[in-house]
Amino acid sequence: MLTDDELLGKPWSERTSEERAADPRPDLATDSALWAQLLALAYDLDPALPPYGLFGALYDMRCMGAGLVVVNGRCKLVHGEMLKADYDADRARYLVEHKAALVELLARLDMAEEKAA
Repeated sequence: MLTDDELLGKPWSERTSEERAADPRPDLATDSALWAQLLALAYDLDPALPPYGLFGALYDMRCMGAGLVVVNGRCKLVHGEMLKADYDADRARYLVEHKAALVELLARLDMAEEKAA
């Protein structure tokens, strides 16, 4: 399997902010646009990589296959292609500390989706 650097053709340190915030799993096309928006918002808020920032935690979760769904007009993070047990453990380990910021970013995605509709 190719690494992120091999796919993009340049190391992380040489990427633009847009390249860094791009969906690392465009093969999961169903929610790729939502992920690109969420990662861009998270990168603007806190560009730190794991284990320190929300962006890095979300980026890693997406790399592992986490998904985004819209339920009753609200965006929700789900296990997607991850095993549910792994998702639950990683969510507790990496995302809980960023809960307030994540809820805010998901609400901003909700607003963007409403405007697009």
